[in-house]
Amino acid sequence: TEWAGEDLTKAVLIDRGLYHEPVTPTSYAWMAHDGRNLYVGIRNEVDPGKPLVTGARWAGNDAVEVALRYPSGAETAPILVLRGYPDGTFESSAEARAPDKVVKAAGELVTFAAKVVNAAHWTAEYRIPLKLLTTDVPPGMTIECNLSVRKIAGPHWVMWQGTGGLTWETGKAGILELAE
Repeated sequence: TEWAGEDLTKAVLIDRGLYHEPVTPTSYAWMAHDGRNLYVGIRNEVDPGKPLVTGARWAGNDAVEVALRYPSGAETAPILVLRGYPDGTFESSAEARAPDKVVKAAGELVTFAAKVVNAAHWTAEYRIPLKLLTTDVPPGMTIECNLSVRKIAGPHWVMWQGTGGLTWETGKAGILELAE
């Protein structure tokens, strides 16, 4: 099955607060690529006693965010901020000051799907064309990345890597190395 059979032992843990302190409930992510696209699957554990807030409003509703930057030696490389909601709504955000054409292209080319599985968890999937980061995808490409989940029932911000600041500050987060 896809996403490593949702084997939680093979997942990237999204279990850190803003200052990298451990928080629960945990979310789990699996990532893969085919040389053209980055695929991200996220399983979000939530408090089953508190309903999801499913509209499409960042910071005000439950959501997932994938933030990516391909630095390639250029300090001006844009940060893609890709946000998805439990109702299946997706947006490419300009919050990290990426150029309008990059934000628009991401909004048109990224594929997103979400499903509320039950009261205890919902899932999200992204297909992100690597050409949004660079026209020439090198073998073994490295990408700055952070994965964040907004959980309205609390704790409110859960991240792969706590940044001490904004969720999309990829330079303070993690690195993906795309295996050949």
